[in-house]
Amino acid sequence: FYYRFYHDWPSAESFYLDATRIDPARADAWFYLGQHYRLVQDFRQAEPYLRQAASLPMPERALFQWHYLYKCLAAVEYARNAAANE
Repeated sequence: FYYRFYHDWPSAESFYLDATRIDPARADAWFYLGQHYRLVQDFRQAEPYLRQAASLPMPERALFQWHYLYKCLAAVEYARNAAANE
């Protein structure tokens, strides 16, 4: 909400980083951190976040999971970042 509706990246980034510490097995926060940096063309900053998102398997506790994120979207975003960084 902070990023999409309030355009407040510093607050959103802080919440995403908190989420990666609280539940590192979920790909969502890693993905959104990486996607943000890719979209602002900071490809080096995006790479570790997107790599982490793309490497995570879907957790067993799949309630409220974004299935496409684990099946393909994280890998596609990681590849986009790698291609843009060449």
